[in-house]
Amino acid sequence: MSKRRKSQRPAETTPKREKVRDIFVPRPFEGLVDEPEWIALRELVPAASAPLRLAPALVEEFGERQVTLATVLPLAAPATTKPDGRVLIGLQRHIQSGDVSRDL
Repeated sequence: MSKRRKSQRPAETTPKREKVRDIFVPRPFEGLVDEPEWIALRELVPAASAPLRLAPALVEEFGERQVTLATVLPLAAPATTKPDGRVLIGLQRHIQSGDVSRDL
């Protein structure tokens, strides 16, 4: 389609999404008691998993679910939910923003 013809098309009615700025967070797990373990799982450990307890507010909102943190999931998936409701979250992924805690 030529530029001339393209300019004659009616404007699209869908609103544009607001851009989210990527902010680098140097210590994404700062304040957690087990911060060194989080960093080790994300950066150093080749293969491991650990159970994760949900905060009471999250349990209230989403219900009690079994959540497991893993260093790497099959096919490098960021997360997956099993049919029985279990949630698996991968800490080591190919695509990441500057704030790892937000990515998770």
